[in-house]
Amino acid sequence: MQVELEDFKLTATAETAEEHPKVYTEIHLNYHFKGKNLPMEKIERAVTLSQEKYCAVSAMLQKAAPVSYDITVEET
Repeated sequence: MQVELEDFKLTATAETAEEHPKVYTEIHLNYHFKGKNLPMEKIERAVTLSQEKYCAVSAMLQKAAPVSYDITVEET
């Protein structure tokens, strides 16, 4: 889904258990897209496919802790 972007950032935040071993208990990802006339449907579809089908890291982590995400789009 080729989309021309000016910038892209992916940030992750996580909660960990109080006691050792301090494993992740919750993980949240923020996909941040910046550009002109960005097609939200394509962006949402690409992120959804990444999380649900193609990203091996997310698939592995979801077995240990819930992984949530959101999408931020900044129009320029």
